[in-house]
Amino acid sequence: MPAADKSNFRLDINALRAFAVLAVIAYHFDILGFPGGFVGVDVFFVISGFLITSQIQQSLIEGRFSFANFFTSRLRRIVPALAVMCFVILIFGWFYVLPSEYISHTKTAFQALFFGSNYAFGKTEGGGGYFDAVQTSVSPFLHTWSLSIEGQFYLILPFVWVLIYKLWNKRQEHLVFALLVIALTYFAYDTTQHTEQSFYSLPVRAWEFLVGASLVVLPVSLKRIFKSNLVANLSSAAGLICIFASVYFLNNTLLWPSAWTLLPVVGAVLVLLGQDASNTRWLIGNWLVQRIGDMSYSLYLWHWPLIVFAKYFANALSIEISVTITSVILLTTTALSYFSWRYVEKPVREKRTFWTNKKIVAAFVMIVFVFWSVWRTVAIGEGFANRFGGQIDPKVFVGMLKPPVYGATCIDDQRAPVNKDFAKVCQLHDDKSLKTEVLVWGDSHMHHYYPAFRKAAKELTMNGYFFTRGGCHATLLNETPWHRYSHPHESQFCIEFNAHIHNQYLSNPQIKTVVLGRKWFDGESVYQTIDLVKALTKLDKKVVLIGAIPKPNINVLEVLLKRKAINLEPQQNITLAREKMAYLDGIDDYVKQQLATEIAEGKVIWVQAMDYFCTATDCSLVKDGLNNYWDASHITEAKALEFTEEFKRALRN
Repeated sequence: MPAADKSNFRLDINALRAFAVLAVIAYHFDILGFPGGFVGVDVFFVISGFLITSQIQQSLIEGRFSFANFFTSRLRRIVPALAVMCFVILIFGWFYVLPSEYISHTKTAFQALFFGSNYAFGKTEGGGGYFDAVQTSVSPFLHTWSLSIEGQFYLILPFVWVLIYKLWNKRQEHLVFALLVIALTYFAYDTTQHTEQSFYSLPVRAWEFLVGASLVVLPVSLKRIFKSNLVANLSSAAGLICIFASVYFLNNTLLWPSAWTLLPVVGAVLVLLGQDASNTRWLIGNWLVQRIGDMSYSLYLWHWPLIVFAKYFANALSIEISVTITSVILLTTTALSYFSWRYVEKPVREKRTFWTNKKIVAAFVMIVFVFWSVWRTVAIGEGFANRFGGQIDPKVFVGMLKPPVYGATCIDDQRAPVNKDFAKVCQLHDDKSLKTEVLVWGDSHMHHYYPAFRKAAKELTMNGYFFTRGGCHATLLNETPWHRYSHPHESQFCIEFNAHIHNQYLSNPQIKTVVLGRKWFDGESVYQTIDLVKALTKLDKKVVLIGAIPKPNINVLEVLLKRKAINLEPQQNITLAREKMAYLDGIDDYVKQQLATEIAEGKVIWVQAMDYFCTATDCSLVKDGLNNYWDASHITEAKALEFTEEFKRALRN
């Protein structure tokens, strides 16, 4: 992503940088017409593979290659602007960011400067992957994942390339293409085993760099073909069409990276091969395009933190990001990027008599040590909640205080093998001598009703089992649940969890009633629940089915805490327009329609959960100063207890 040396300067490469960074920025700003803007990073990877390999190859040919010069040149390009961005974010965060998030930010800043943030984001607990992270916009360092992948590639490439050049010079292209085939084979395999971590993985992304690198060793006869004006024109135009089509037609519902990734990658390759094209020179050589290309690295660095913090304040103030606010952020991005390029990137890159290699290495070591020290100090200080004047409980800030309902009680860890000892502890009544007539079953959105079922069972002198597993809604036997899992084994663990309940408990004639609850936000799996309910009624089980609750789209507790962090009073009431929940109302109506016969016959009892939150016009997230939710989707214990009487009626019938 950082700019090239003047001696290697090519208009087509600089233009590709401009198109790539504009695509990424437009995607992050959710600008209409750029649903596939994330492909800009794939274009960057091809550029990096080609440009850096070209520099190494030329240095080897001229007999002046040095590992020390190579690595310091990479540090010179990447670290200064990145370090300044990290420093500004942490200074800003000290005054406004919640301690739990601030601990995370200091850690990620260190990881970004040490080129390891890609794996940190890939291993984020409970993470749904890159696209979900973009939507939640929590980390201002999310975009550094690609810089970390590049840094890791730069660490490996020179050793491999020099070895191939020294030992197999005459067969260099054969070995490079063999490496490309191996990388593509691994990539193809990964698409069949895809996890959310794949997006951030260098081994999965290596082929994109190697595609660029392979252009360096193309046979001379093939390169000569692209010297033809006609072929160069066709190649450049076709390449731009591929890239622009990727940005316009692809979107974040696709598996990524996948076979679709070939489209922007091939597009970048065709533009690079058609470097002598005249028909696209009006666009590629455009003054504005070239200036954006010059500043592309700084633009990439600064746009995302500004988006994150704009959303941070918008959430705290309960306002939408308007066109005006978006325009201000874009202008601020441009100004900061120009400052970063003009006063950070250029001086370090051009004033080599002052910024010698030794100084660059020393500065890098010092920067990494300082940011590591900041992270460890902030972590030990638990985020220093007292910087907000001690107005709120610091334990809430650092994530140590969670609602009692969200302990480990009766919810199986979604990333661990199935706990088959649930039955010993997960019962609704403390008196284990009572008959177990009820089975409560579902995911974490079933689990948040736990206190209500406990209270209902106690008051009815009734016992039952309470089996829930995070991210795992109830299904038919051996059916794969529809869910975006971030851990490679979660889907299989969920299948085993549901199979255990089928095999051990549903066949028990003592179980008369099965209560099902789930996260309804993902409408794709509604049919699975409908099929399960019908199957249970055929087993003469009464089914209590709990409908959808409003989807907040914000972390309610965080919003209230953020308001305190910026010296605003917590809101007494936070509502959503009922019309925004129309799709969930539609899911409820569809499920009731599909189960209309069973409901009419009394085999299924429907709990209209939405009524506990919503009027005809609004849905309450916070009411009269009391939270209905403790995070972005799960309800508080106090709210759950409001369902007690209805659960008692349902269990009694």
